[in-house]
Amino acid sequence: MARVTIAAVKAELHRRITELLADEPIQVLYGDRADRRRTSVWLGATDMSEAAPTAFRAGTVRRQETYTVEVHIEVVGTHPQETEARAIDLTGRIEEMLARDPVLSHAVPGVKSVVMAALRSNTNESGEGPICHVELQLRVMASLP
Repeated sequence: MARVTIAAVKAELHRRITELLADEPIQVLYGDRADRRRTSVWLGATDMSEAAPTAFRAGTVRRQETYTVEVHIEVVGTHPQETEARAIDLTGRIEEMLARDPVLSHAVPGVKSVVMAALRSNTNESGEGPICHVELQLRVMASLP
């Protein structure tokens, strides 16, 4: 496959989320977590459903990338409403970070924007207490030479 921005964008998101939540007792992971008893944030699946050429010139094809990156936020607590509020608060902090700098300070060449595209939240009660899982989908748009 031709050059894509996925790995670089995910690495930059991981770095920024780790920095954002450094003052929290949260494990921030690049991939899925093994310990469901801890509050965690991790990067999930990436879906690139659009990768079309936008211009042709002298033997090169300019391509636009549009894809989503999942960010999962999972909070383990003692009260369902407080657990869900905490998960939504953490999600909001991540979304606000991106709203302030949707181009990731140009750390990844070609990235035009990284913005919230969708959010799903679900709270379950387990034998260990309530667990709220939020799936934040980020839409990434990039232009490659």
